[in-house]
Amino acid sequence: MVKIPKNIITPKQMESRAKFAAERAYQLERFSKFRNWKEIREWKAKATVGYRELANYYENKIGGKKKAEMYRQKADEYSTSTPFERQGNLEKLVGKTSPVLSILFFAAALVLVVFNLTGYAIGNAQEELRLIGLAFFLAGLVFAFLYLRKRNN
Repeated sequence: MVKIPKNIITPKQMESRAKFAAERAYQLERFSKFRNWKEIREWKAKATVGYRELANYYENKIGGKKKAEMYRQKADEYSTSTPFERQGNLEKLVGKTSPVLSILFFAAALVLVVFNLTGYAIGNAQEELRLIGLAFFLAGLVFAFLYLRKRNN
């Protein structure tokens, strides 16, 4: 009987570790409603590394090309999906709402800065209103930029 040194990991152990990491990521993703997204990302990274190691192991074996390809696909599954992609992607949300937000921020900025445009003829506005209006104007510019960048891509 050949003894295997304790520091060498067998393919079965690699597979069980990768499966455990994948199952843990799935459980966290399914039942925590994406509250632990950092932990989900860590477990997915562990699953990806485990499946890639298995793919590399079987790549060097004779007749292991199919298994290597299977493990590579599993690794790609866990490396490309993040909680935000499953939730609806923050960029998609910004892409849909940014034109509305930019118009709203520009309108709010106009309302708050109109006192400065008329030379205080229609009211005595505070300096804070001017600064808030400037902040709204800049936010409107940012959302307009995000919308135009998303539309051009």
